[in-house]
Amino acid sequence: MIRGLVSTQPLRQVTRKPFYSSSIFVKGMATSGPAALQNEKGLHLLTMPTPNGRKVQTALEELKDVYQTPFSWTYIDISKNIQKEPWFLSLNPNGRIPTLVDNSQSKPFPVMESGAILLYLDQFGFADPLEHNEMLQWLFWMNAGLGPMQGQLNHFNKFAPEKIEYGIKRYHDETLRLLSVIDDHLSGKWTKEPEREYLAGNGKGKYSWADISTYPWVYIAEFSGITKDELASLKHLNAWLERITQRPAVQRALNNYAKPDLGHAAKAEADKGGRIASTQINRRSYPNSTLRSGAFSATMIPGLSLPRIFPTISCDESVPSSAVRAATSSALKLGSAPETEIKRWKRNFEAYAKDVNGGKYLDRDSFINAIAPKEDFSRIHRDQFGILFRVADSTRRGLVSWDEFVVFETMLKRPDADYWIAFQYFDVDSNGTITFDEFKSVFSSNLGPDSIPFNFDCDWVKLYLGKRNGEHVLGYHEFTQLMKGLQGERLRQSFKYLDSNQDGFIRPDQFKRIILELAGHKLSDSVLERLPTLTTLTPGQKISYSEVIAFHNVIHQMDMVERVIRDACAKSKDGRIDQTDFLNTASTTTRYGLFSPMEASIVFHFASRGAGGQPRLALVDFAQLLDPRWKTPSDASREKAAAQGTRGVLESMLRSAYSFTLGGIAGSFGATVVYPIDLGDMQNQRSAVVGQMLYKNSFDCAAKVLRNEGFIGFYRGLGPQLIGVAPEKAIKLTVNDLVRGRATDPETGRIKLMWEVIAGGTAGGCQVASIILFTNPLEIVKIRLQVQGEAAKLEGAVPRGAVHIVRQLGLLGLYKGATACLLRDIPFSAIYFPAYAHLKKDVFNEGYHGKKLTFGETLLAAGIAGMPAAYLATPADVIKTRLQVEARSGQSTYNGIGDAFRKILREEGASAFFKGGIARVVRSSPQFGFTLVAYEYLHKWIPYPGEKTPSEKIETALSTGHEDLSRIRARNALKILLDVHSDFERKEPATKAA
Repeated sequence: MIRGLVSTQPLRQVTRKPFYSSSIFVKGMATSGPAALQNEKGLHLLTMPTPNGRKVQTALEELKDVYQTPFSWTYIDISKNIQKEPWFLSLNPNGRIPTLVDNSQSKPFPVMESGAILLYLDQFGFADPLEHNEMLQWLFWMNAGLGPMQGQLNHFNKFAPEKIEYGIKRYHDETLRLLSVIDDHLSGKWTKEPEREYLAGNGKGKYSWADISTYPWVYIAEFSGITKDELASLKHLNAWLERITQRPAVQRALNNYAKPDLGHAAKAEADKGGRIASTQINRRSYPNSTLRSGAFSATMIPGLSLPRIFPTISCDESVPSSAVRAATSSALKLGSAPETEIKRWKRNFEAYAKDVNGGKYLDRDSFINAIAPKEDFSRIHRDQFGILFRVADSTRRGLVSWDEFVVFETMLKRPDADYWIAFQYFDVDSNGTITFDEFKSVFSSNLGPDSIPFNFDCDWVKLYLGKRNGEHVLGYHEFTQLMKGLQGERLRQSFKYLDSNQDGFIRPDQFKRIILELAGHKLSDSVLERLPTLTTLTPGQKISYSEVIAFHNVIHQMDMVERVIRDACAKSKDGRIDQTDFLNTASTTTRYGLFSPMEASIVFHFASRGAGGQPRLALVDFAQLLDPRWKTPSDASREKAAAQGTRGVLESMLRSAYSFTLGGIAGSFGATVVYPIDLGDMQNQRSAVVGQMLYKNSFDCAAKVLRNEGFIGFYRGLGPQLIGVAPEKAIKLTVNDLVRGRATDPETGRIKLMWEVIAGGTAGGCQVASIILFTNPLEIVKIRLQVQGEAAKLEGAVPRGAVHIVRQLGLLGLYKGATACLLRDIPFSAIYFPAYAHLKKDVFNEGYHGKKLTFGETLLAAGIAGMPAAYLATPADVIKTRLQVEARSGQSTYNGIGDAFRKILREEGASAFFKGGIARVVRSSPQFGFTLVAYEYLHKWIPYPGEKTPSEKIETALSTGHEDLSRIRARNALKILLDVHSDFERKEPATKAA
């Protein structure tokens, strides 16, 4: 959907003009009938500047901005009743504007009603079904609430032949109330959430059809009769109104549809001014008619030239619909309409259907393939989707036709689809009622020989299906109540059956058996394996009936458990909560006390894996309780490796080379960016002698290098530096990830701070190999190349190349200061990597609510982490530099780390150990920032061959990826039946086709 971005610059004040002002109506218009529209192409809108007309005009203008979708339009003068003429009524029998005609269909397809038109053009819908439903709620609210009420206020206040004060007051008060509803919603008054920018969508909301539909009516509220003072009190509504008014597409919708075409001369003049509207239309005249199509300039209404501060509109959907792709391929031809629901069902049906006696049908297996979610079946077995096949196969012939498939998919759209499916399943004779015998037969047939038995002669069943005069049947609504309470009765009977000595307790293994039969499909493997540990909550080795009921209530109210946990974690300063926080939040967010202390104890017991005490847990800790598909990170990794198959030695080597290469490129990039700062760092760490050119600070150093050596002086010695940095950074990143992976808790995915420090220190220590082979020799050559440029100016010495320096130093000389390098790199890495990880997680909240860090946040986290690491490692860097710099006349010489430490401390004081510290911070912080950002983006831009690009959305353990809505509905439709028994119809044999 469109992201509603607003410029940080001050927005230009816009003078609003009522849509119904008589000055914008065009007089003397007639029509020549539908022949005038026969040559129109693509989307053609019949409209007039009314609020409902503006909805669709704005929608088409937004589509034009995002997808370059062309369209044309015709002005319909409703004052002449053009909309009541036969040709118009053939398109819209209601005789109202707006009406949209899609000429890209094989037969032009007309769409009436502004709300229906928006849904037909649904390019700005939400991928998330809950967000999409929220958008629909506001869309329907608009069409059934604000629109009709304000429309009546407008009529009685402006156009009624007589003033009816009661009618005016009635509609005025209701319109004002509805405007206040928007204001309260945007303010978060009732939800206690942060202020919103748009009506629908998570967080602050996202610009959608809900806003586009509501905006035109709110825009004319004052014209309709709401006073300025009344509107002024609705500050959140006014901010929302101004935010949308500034959108370029909205500006065009407000200004460009009021009059017939200006003509070629006026259009050319407007184009010359750079303010012509972007809509492209077919411009022609019609014989004997003033019915015209046109494009209009923003100069039509004085004082409304569009400011050049509007942001670019972007779209979250990376792959537009077929209509959008076709539209962008040609400026003159509009593609087909978005894929309809029926078309999507048809495509899915034909993808799996088989030819049977000349027709297309789905058998049981192909039907399951068509409707089952594309995921593992660890919680709901694949065979159990056969339940849905039995419901869809209304003829009981073992085949589902296209017509039956449409009926089934339509059935899944019902909000009560889960109960409806269960009713169809139990209604064996399909007569619309369920008898006691049907209920008992179907129930019993799905209880295996090892299942806990169910007593059908109990008082509970008799209350629902007790016979009077020999028979009692259940209708649909009675059946839904029976099914809702069935699991509770099953739980009671199961406990009583297993409590053989009737002492009110059962063994842990018996408790696990009950839960596996009744709710195994709702819990993760981790929770199922720990069910017996419920005995640790109270003394003794058995589980009471109270604990069983409490555990069942937690499962039954799992959605509310998650809501309370999320609210509590959001309010917590550190993102963690304990049992008291949970109960307090539950008390304040629900009308009645929803959870008992025992139920809260059970929640925290399984979330903390039986840690005991009062643990403070983060949102991710509750994942294993809330998500039935949750797996330990180690299990998930093993499954992923198994799915990819066993790789050969060559494959592993290629992957290692791939990661090593990207790490080297990223390190070289970071080093290049900050290399001029490195020069100032090194020069300031050198010792001072009489007659030597000195630098007051890093800025003085930069100025003198630029004056003495020119711009190229800043990059003297860069070549050896890049060759050395590549393996160093690659080894450091690889080893840190390796140790962290080994030390991470395989079940929670967390790592202790001590191990984070060890991982970082080990990564720094493992640079020994790169230091011995590459870094140290190249580092000493780089330093001497940097120094000799200055010496050439000062002493008249002839600059020497890298080969000369290598010959001069000899093999052993190339490794001077190697130990000091280790003393610098080990503490640096031990500080840097833990700081970086915690900044991302604890400061920038990576992973919370699915958040993924932006480029700037990643760069900032990496840069800040480098500051303490670089500064605290400066003393070792100073000693390394003194050992590697070529001593000249008057300078001290050093014979190792200890000697250098003593001489520096004696001759220059302790502060000398931090010379160049600030420059080192300035260099290291951005270097590691750019290095890590480059490393992450290189993985995205250059993925390993055959490997998909990483998802743009971070998936937390509490979130799930995008799935087809029909498949989600299919899975949810099984919930009620699986509550009867988790193995319901799991082993039913496939039905053969007739």
